[in-house]
Amino acid sequence: MQDDMWAPPPDPTRDRYSAYAGMAPPTGPPLQVAPPPPSYLVFGILTVFCFLPFGIVSIVKGCSVAGLWAQGRYDEAHRASRAARHWAIAAVVALPVVATLVVAYVFIVLATVLSERF
Repeated sequence: MQDDMWAPPPDPTRDRYSAYAGMAPPTGPPLQVAPPPPSYLVFGILTVFCFLPFGIVSIVKGCSVAGLWAQGRYDEAHRASRAARHWAIAAVVALPVVATLVVAYVFIVLATVLSERF
């Protein structure tokens, strides 16, 4: 028991690389890292002019893609990318719907005001 007390500490590099002892270095092409998913940030910025609330959500989701990818949270980065695209598309689709509702509302108000006047 006394002999163990005076033994030198173990070498951390020996334990770390012991699995590779006696093996040749790997050959072949180097590992390639996949590129991050598209952020659709430009698309989100452009959709702010279509329908502001959905465009803002698209921008926020698009901005989070690069950060999630850098943290190694790849699934969440892909989900944020898809969400940014979906919110941007929703903003583009909402533009004619909201415009139609506004025009219909203005038409109804004008028709009501003009019918009371005559």
